[in-house]
Amino acid sequence: MAYFSVFHDYIKQKKKAIGLPFIALCWISFFWGTTWIASKEGVKQMPAMQLVVLRQFLVAFYI
Repeated sequence: MAYFSVFHDYIKQKKKAIGLPFIALCWISFFWGTTWIASKEGVKQMPAMQLVVLRQFLVAFYI
């Protein structure tokens, strides 16, 4: 029975640990998706290299 309680505690810890990585995955997926949409729409308005340079400058000033 001691083996079962150790295994049971291990499973409980793993269940708690799965929540945070899953939330992080959802967060990253959301931001990558919105960045892709913004890039796709931005290229319709200006040349791709100009958009890249503008994006890099904006991020540099933000950081």
